[in-house]
Amino acid sequence: GTKSSVLGVLALLLAAAGLFSAIALHRAAPDALTRRERLLPQLTPVWALGWWLFAGLSQIEHLRSPWATGLALAFGALTVALLAALAHRRVWPWLQRLGHATALLFAIGGMVIALDHRPSYEGGAVGWLLLLAAHYWGLWRSERDAATAPDPAAHVLPTLLKVWLGSLELAWHLRDQLGGDWPILAHGLAPAFALALIAAFPRSWPVHHHARLYAHGVAAPIAAWLLLWIVHGSLYANGNAAPLPTWPLLNPLDLSVLAVAAALVFWWRRRDPVDWQWLARLPLPHAELALVPTLAVIAAFAWANGALVRGLHYAAGTPLKGLALLYSALLQASFSVFWSGVGFGAMWWAARRGLRAVWLVGAALMVVVAIKLFAVDTAGTGTLARITAFLFVGVILLVAGYFAPLPERGSAAASERSD
Repeated sequence: GTKSSVLGVLALLLAAAGLFSAIALHRAAPDALTRRERLLPQLTPVWALGWWLFAGLSQIEHLRSPWATGLALAFGALTVALLAALAHRRVWPWLQRLGHATALLFAIGGMVIALDHRPSYEGGAVGWLLLLAAHYWGLWRSERDAATAPDPAAHVLPTLLKVWLGSLELAWHLRDQLGGDWPILAHGLAPAFALALIAAFPRSWPVHHHARLYAHGVAAPIAAWLLLWIVHGSLYANGNAAPLPTWPLLNPLDLSVLAVAAALVFWWRRRDPVDWQWLARLPLPHAELALVPTLAVIAAFAWANGALVRGLHYAAGTPLKGLALLYSALLQASFSVFWSGVGFGAMWWAARRGLRAVWLVGAALMVVVAIKLFAVDTAGTGTLARITAFLFVGVILLVAGYFAPLPERGSAAASERSD
């Protein structure tokens, strides 16, 4: 104990000496320093900061407190706040950058602990709150004092970190209380809530002052993650709602997917189109109009198929995973009917709108259904489900040829000009 205290005092003395030396070098005129000495105003604060961190963290470890994680993060918050205050007082942007780096260093350490336990472990909830508050306070003050370009990492990384921490904490509680597939919901609902907040408060700091940065660096990655979450959760999750009853569509997984989809639609409708003009420069025809709807349709199709598999599993006992899906007559017949319905719907809508590309996609899905009927469904002829599927798909093909003819080339553009 005495040895640790002595080391702590010595480290504090070295940190103080380094700080006073750094201030003196910062005050010195550039002409008073040689070419090699001009690096010292940047190196000496790093030296002082290193000894300061060693002194504080060594004492926290020596305490062996059950709140060690929270104390360490709170110490990081204190350090970040002191660096921000000193940078403001001395007009020293380098100290503000050191503050950002310090916040990132403590965040990495906290994330390592959160992976093994949870973000709120050992008082981490208070510590994380203080660390993020100190970081944003320093960031707000530095941007208020000097109208400089924002550091993208200082904005993007903490925001994504908050979303990740919220997901981990919610997943831990769901796993501890319910188990099953419930923790999966946290990794969709927490990011969806964050995306909805960004869309709902576009005039608040820091989103308003750095709209394009948050659109590309925060909102776009969260939206991409949510689309991947919808696809992955819909295709690989079991959908077990225990201890609640598991009903088709009216279960936590499918309702969460709908909530995530609502957040995505809300954000996309509230976005600033100016921030997304770069989509038009992609090497794709009508990329700004086709890319986002295509991704949304893929996610929706994956969810609908997953919901169909889960609904039949819990209602009729069909397989849920693996190669057994191929040998279920009821499931394969349901796929054929569902896919043909989707294909016909796409062809009918495209014929009315004059969207030739959409019509071709619907027709391609109908071709896939036809091939599937002969390659997969005929493996066990004679079942009522397969016979019903053949009849239904045949009727759909006949109806599609009459009510949904192929649009002429350029019909969509012509209809737009007429409107």
